[in-house]
Amino acid sequence: MAGELLKFEQTHIYTAKAPVAQVLQDLKSIHEAGLSISRRITLHKRAFIASVICAMLSVFIGGVVAQNFSPDLGVAVIVVCVLACIILGVLFFSSRKRAFDGRCDVLLARALDFLSRDMPPEAPVQVILDLRSHTHPQKLVRTGKVHQWNVKFYVDKWLLLSGRLLDGTTFRLAATTRWQARSKTKRSSSGKTKWKHKTKESTVLGLRLRFKPERYSHVAAIADAKRAVQLPKGVTLRAVATSSDSALLAATLPKWENVPAGREPGNSVSGPHTIAMMFLSLYQVLNLSKELDRAGKAGGGK
Repeated sequence: MAGELLKFEQTHIYTAKAPVAQVLQDLKSIHEAGLSISRRITLHKRAFIASVICAMLSVFIGGVVAQNFSPDLGVAVIVVCVLACIILGVLFFSSRKRAFDGRCDVLLARALDFLSRDMPPEAPVQVILDLRSHTHPQKLVRTGKVHQWNVKFYVDKWLLLSGRLLDGTTFRLAATTRWQARSKTKRSSSGKTKWKHKTKESTVLGLRLRFKPERYSHVAAIADAKRAVQLPKGVTLRAVATSSDSALLAATLPKWENVPAGREPGNSVSGPHTIAMMFLSLYQVLNLSKELDRAGKAGGGK
């Protein structure tokens, strides 16, 4: 959709209510735009570094030119190099501001690909995808200290996805990343002051299913729905709850990637695999309700 993509270019927030195929096409365009921005940042960074080196050398080169040719020409060499450094620095830092986390749009695309197999053809989904930086000023919630660290706390509610499945059940998937930007100064034994910086992140995925009570009539009666939940290693279960017409599951992910399950580097987990397991876990709860329904009918027929 040209309108949504035009708005995204201006705001880095994608919103749509459209069939899955259309949203996937838009996400492909968004991902290609992100790759283009990344290449541009790399190019500007290299040019900026080269210009800084040239600006440092320009003092020596300008002095040689001024001594052997013309003082005005020597000054001109220095001015040109410094101006080039400033211009390329502005281009580099401005392009960095347009960068976004390329994992997020890929995660949404893979989730939609998985869900589309259990959705009616041409069924619409509603999407809000916020790809502004995790450290965007509007996402800052507070500042404080953790031990010796000065910390900025950010809450990034970057995904909201909803739609309807083949059996009439509606789903609502949300993703929120809590991001900490930590910094501190430390004096070394030699007396030098060093500045240190690091980040911490955790992402909460929340999934709610709303179903027809007459189709799954015993969900609220399931005593321990937690036993039906199976999540990938490294993912922490936050909550699971059921009622007569809904089921809720929330989980916390550490650093995550979009690689297939089992190929995650280090302490990462697979984001798409986690979402798939969350849907399968809640449907396991619904299947338990059907088993209770069949057992009740069988017992009543004796």
